[in-house]
Amino acid sequence: MHVNILIVDDDLKIADLLKIHFMSLSDELHCKTVTSCTIALEMLSAESFDIVVADYRMPDLSGIEFFRRVTSYNPEIVKILFSGFSDLSSLEDEMTKADIAYFISKPWQLAQLRIMLNSAIKLISRARTLRALEETLRDRDRQIIKLDEYIRRNLEAEIASLGEILEQSSRPLARHCRRVAVLTAQTASRMNLSPAQMDTLQLASLCHDFGLALMPEHLRTTPEAYLSGPDQKNYRNHPQTAVRILRGLDGFNAAMELVALHHENFDGSGYLGLKGDNLPIEARILRLCDYYDEETQFNGQAHQDLLRFMKTQSGKIFDPAVLEVFESFMNKAR
Repeated sequence: MHVNILIVDDDLKIADLLKIHFMSLSDELHCKTVTSCTIALEMLSAESFDIVVADYRMPDLSGIEFFRRVTSYNPEIVKILFSGFSDLSSLEDEMTKADIAYFISKPWQLAQLRIMLNSAIKLISRARTLRALEETLRDRDRQIIKLDEYIRRNLEAEIASLGEILEQSSRPLARHCRRVAVLTAQTASRMNLSPAQMDTLQLASLCHDFGLALMPEHLRTTPEAYLSGPDQKNYRNHPQTAVRILRGLDGFNAAMELVALHHENFDGSGYLGLKGDNLPIEARILRLCDYYDEETQFNGQAHQDLLRFMKTQSGKIFDPAVLEVFESFMNKAR
């Protein structure tokens, strides 16, 4: 992983020595040195750095004050303070306020640098992963907006009317349906479905939870596993309720079948007991994407844990082929 480091020390010999030591630890570490905090701040406004290392005693600014200003340029920069002071406890308060992650005492040891850098690189890796996930979520939101525009332009008046009813009944439920439509489109496009299959799957994704709109709010917002016996029975009626809503509308016949089957499991343990190849591939895709989006709404930080759990359900709840495609593109998107 490429990591850019800026070293700030008014003694150029020390800065260069530290640079040599850093770069000896990994070919992925790229260092620049400057001899004043003022120059360093100018560089930070023009270039991107992952780690900044600065001496505590500098002629223009103290290392602590310098790091306070660094935060305004990029709060994610990993800050490392080094000093000849051996008493770290006297600096702990100031370091915390300046969000300084690490301290190096002079003279340093290569083993100390190696341990510290490995830890810092892990921090940087996590931050980059988080940024990538945030961008993925922004992409998903942009895709949802594009899908909304497509719906407004192309779907029939009945779809718009049903969508309005769902939005008025439950905005979270309406957004869930739109997110699932994005996920099913991404998955289906990687499984070489025909244009007709894609269109039907998109329509079913947008309508699959219409039946929940007619149910009490606690059935819409509580995971099925936490519902009482009678509530679970009512909840399990929602696919057929959605089918009754859609029945008789032009162009919904194929989508209605997928809506009816969107809680069927690959091993036959779903609501109706259909399994394996008896389930249309579109229904297997919808089942997986609906499950993923629903679970992430209850725990937005659960992406990796959820994928790991879903893998344990391969061949049970989920079609293994669909799960493999879904996991692959979701991990690449992150």
